[in-house]
Amino acid sequence: MAALAYEHHVIEYHRTKKDRVQSVWHWSNVPHDALVDSGWWVDLETHRKRRLGPGEINCCSEYGLDGLALNKDGSYTGIQAKNWKKCALTPTKLGTFISAINNRMVPKDSRNDGILYYANGKANALSPELRKDLYSSKTISAEHVPSCKLAPVTIPSDKDETLFELHPYQIDAVANLNDSCWTRGLLTMPPGTGKTLVVSHHVAHVMQQYALVVMLAPTRVLVEQLKSRVVPFLSNTTHGVSWSVKKVDSDNDGTRNLHDIKSLFDNAKTSNPAIIFATYKSGVDVVLEAILGTDEDVRAQSLLVVDEAHNTLGPEYKESIHEGLGRAMGRTLLVTEIHPACFL
Repeated sequence: MAALAYEHHVIEYHRTKKDRVQSVWHWSNVPHDALVDSGWWVDLETHRKRRLGPGEINCCSEYGLDGLALNKDGSYTGIQAKNWKKCALTPTKLGTFISAINNRMVPKDSRNDGILYYANGKANALSPELRKDLYSSKTISAEHVPSCKLAPVTIPSDKDETLFELHPYQIDAVANLNDSCWTRGLLTMPPGTGKTLVVSHHVAHVMQQYALVVMLAPTRVLVEQLKSRVVPFLSNTTHGVSWSVKKVDSDNDGTRNLHDIKSLFDNAKTSNPAIIFATYKSGVDVVLEAILGTDEDVRAQSLLVVDEAHNTLGPEYKESIHEGLGRAMGRTLLVTEIHPACFL
């Protein structure tokens, strides 16, 4: 988890370079079109199958990329984060990253570049061989960012998102979602503009319409983040509705027991409405089977929210989530930061 935390640290640090940077993504939510436009991915379909294949975690860390930034001039910067403190970094530890920057991204656009962030502040943090390679490439820079320089990437306890004043565009988005005349929706907003905030307000405002809400995210880390941000809106509601909250997970206070989840769904009709948080894979493996065996009245009053929905465009999840789980529930809301045309 220390490595993952450091990755998020440097992503937020890189975001502060506002003179150049327009958008920054961690590897867990990089849009597919950005990976192709940057040159990091050459063949979208091949990489999409690897990224969304059965049983695989949705990430591109295996390609040597920890983050990607879109710059204001239209160029891209590949980001690598290394929280190593005991030994020097060598070219072999960064081989994929260096190769992809120099052989794919730069040929795609000569303005593209890469940056290596490292936590080790010792003079020998970078081996002589690596320093030589970085110097000769002219396309990859290195910067020391201590792991203690940035606060943990979580919402501080003194910042209650339920008390945030919405921007006009967020108010409009919530109002559109609160309209009862839709069954399949698409919420498209740039990174960092409050997609989760909008969805949370929608669920809190019209919670009496729903007997069941299922919220999916690509990875277990993102599921936990989503749950921690949405649940406070349910407890702060003025409607007096008490929600049953459950995470579909084999550990961390969750369950993958089909009978337990099915019972939760059944109780949603007569007692407390339920909200379920799960990864895409758990949604397909567990939630879909449970919802198919649930009372039709509950299904008619249900909402499926697919966060980072651009990651479900591959053949594996497009069929099982969009057509399977989505069709089994009353409403489906896809939440993404990429252009709506990608979902047509």
